[in-house]
Amino acid sequence: MSEKPLPARERILGAALRLFYKEGVRAVGVDRLIAESGVTKATFYRHFPSKEELVVAYVQSVDRDARNLIDSARARLSAAAAIEEFFSGPGGLGDKLCRPGFRGCPFLNVAAEHPDPRAPSPVPSARTWTGSTTGCARCSRRPATPPPGLPPTG
Repeated sequence: MSEKPLPARERILGAALRLFYKEGVRAVGVDRLIAESGVTKATFYRHFPSKEELVVAYVQSVDRDARNLIDSARARLSAAAAIEEFFSGPGGLGDKLCRPGFRGCPFLNVAAEHPDPRAPSPVPSARTWTGSTTGCARCSRRPATPPPGLPPTG
């Protein structure tokens, strides 16, 4: 029995998750994302009217995965144990640091590649949440002005 293919939006985002992290946001063009996800150009732009909107969706997806990992641990453990699991538990940050192909923090990678420092970055909301979750006062003090579509912090 054959599996039902993923919807186009999920295929595009899946390609972005793989390629943006592995090669960088600026190094991966829309044509490559279209080819990797197996969609037409019209379908790509129907779901993501610009590459910047796909970058925001990429950051949201990485952010959501990190929040889910922490929230799952928080539901079972004390706050301190949840943070410990996030960093050193199975599937946590420690595991990711040791995997082949580790390229650092996806949020920092996107922020470093963001072309216009005056434009809203897709990263501040995630940075503020990470700081407040981990207790990093330096991170959580930074002002966050998330672009449209990014979940509010707090």
